[in-house]
Amino acid sequence: QTAPLNFGSVSVGAGIPATQTLTVYNAGLNVATNITASGLSNPFSFSGGTYPGNSGTCGAVLAGRSSCTIALSFMPASVGTFNGSFNIYYNNGNMMVSISKSVTGTGVP
Repeated sequence: QTAPLNFGSVSVGAGIPATQTLTVYNAGLNVATNITASGLSNPFSFSGGTYPGNSGTCGAVLAGRSSCTIALSFMPASVGTFNGSFNIYYNNGNMMVSISKSVTGTGVP
């Protein structure tokens, strides 16, 4: 997916984060191993604080031709548009690979 994951508009100070689920698909035949993700910063986070998020299903291994999910949250503390990104790292059977995913959201009064 190349378009940013858009959380839309979220009320500042509501105390309720917007959530999104990102589906990760292993299109290859090889098992992806050593899967991790990092790089999110406030006001974005993995739901619950750590990868893959409270309702995320991704782990350290993903079989070929299968998918899993990462649960993300957005809770702005101020009004404005926020942009960020995070990286997903994995071993494709030959080497470590990194993919970057952009996120965006807007804090509104």
